[in-house]
Amino acid sequence: PPGIALQNTWNLYTRIIQVHQVAKGEPVGYNQAYIAKRDSLIGVIPIGYSDGLGLAPENHSLRQYLRKTLIHLVHNPLQVSVDGISCPIVGKIAMGMCCIDLTDHPRAPDLYGAVVNIKARRTAVNRRIPKIYTINNKLVLIHWQERYWQPMSRDGLVYVKEISLRAAVEILKRRNLYGS
Repeated sequence: PPGIALQNTWNLYTRIIQVHQVAKGEPVGYNQAYIAKRDSLIGVIPIGYSDGLGLAPENHSLRQYLRKTLIHLVHNPLQVSVDGISCPIVGKIAMGMCCIDLTDHPRAPDLYGAVVNIKARRTAVNRRIPKIYTINNKLVLIHWQERYWQPMSRDGLVYVKEISLRAAVEILKRRNLYGS
């Protein structure tokens, strides 16, 4: 609604696991469905369909399907953010990874290991992806593989301790009270 500045309550992050130089005309990605239109730097990220990337509810209306297909053919709307700079996903998304075009990023050759912020539907993200909860940017809880873990530090090292659902709920209540 107008006048209400809503903020995203969660983000999906990964890291670039490979940066590769691709010549104009070379195929890229799953099924080699994308052909580079120029000499490019392509990054690979380990997130794909099985993780929920690119999944959206289907509208069974033929008109909506045709519209969606035409938009996809004209312009691939899927983008990720690297250092706050938008980079397009190129080619088909595979089950466990996809390719992003880093060519226009000013630090493109040095982006191996860089953090990537991905727009994905929260309800579509796979349960195997760890959920990390923070209070004022401090890690307070990890939910992964149906278990809850509380980070603890001792002697400059960080450890995680498995905690009960009840303890996790108390941490989340505190988080909701004091902000994320």
